[in-house]
Amino acid sequence: MWKNALMGGLLASLLGTAALACDDGKCPISGLHFDDGWVRAAGPAARTAAVYGEIENHGDHPVVLTGVTTPAATHAQFHRSMLVDGVMRMRGVSEGISLPPHGEFSWRPGGNHIMLMGLTAPLAEGDIVPLRFTLADGAVLEVSARVGEARAGSD
Repeated sequence: MWKNALMGGLLASLLGTAALACDDGKCPISGLHFDDGWVRAAGPAARTAAVYGEIENHGDHPVVLTGVTTPAATHAQFHRSMLVDGVMRMRGVSEGISLPPHGEFSWRPGGNHIMLMGLTAPLAEGDIVPLRFTLADGAVLEVSARVGEARAGSD
């Protein structure tokens, strides 16, 4: 009987790690590490904002980020900025973000970014914006990014 209780507790604790919060960016789930996360400050009239940072896959298997959500906006989406016929254009990235084993992906100003649309409140310098990445395997990775200026090495 106690073995069943022990196994049940072990199983519950393992399942509970499917959605792990990692405020410092060091995330054990799938060997992922989110670093240098930041969001440009957005005043009361702003409806959108962009999130930047880097995610690293320290694992031995590929990982695909399929989506992102945040309570700071009604909608969040992976975006790519590119120069088309001399004009910068933004496009949603519907295929997700693929991270090969021991690979990394960067969201930087003027390039890839996470677009927050329909901000639920102004974003003031120093605020923390929680982000929730969904992975192709159904796992969820919870991280955060600080509102402010670019961090060293993130431009």
